Amino acid sequence: MHDRYDDSINEGRRGHGDFFVGVLAGAALGAAVALLYAPVRGRDAREMIGERVQDGLDRASSAIDRGREIASQGRDLAERGKSLVTDARDTVNQALADGRDAYRRVKQNA
Repeated sequence: MHDRYDDSINEGRRGHGDFFVGVLAGAALGAAVALLYAPVRGRDAREMIGERVQDGLDRASSAIDRGREIASQGRDLAERGKSLVTDARDTVNQALADGRDAYRRVKQNA
């Protein structure tokens, strides 16, 4: 079943990827600006930028891993919710069927 809800979820997922690309691009741009304005020797500046870029990559990787973990938990909760709703629906349907049967028996015996 395909509906607008599924489309909006997929659009949101694409937006997260764009966000992380933006974060990485911003980190790289910030490091480059820092290099231009920092009163540091070239070698030291390159080392510092390398460390900051690596730190940014590590943080992005951690955020992506955490996002995947949260998404997995969300899927698990959704499946659990679907199961609970299905069980409740089956219980109500069975109770209705039992009630109809009881009503018919009482009506026949009356």
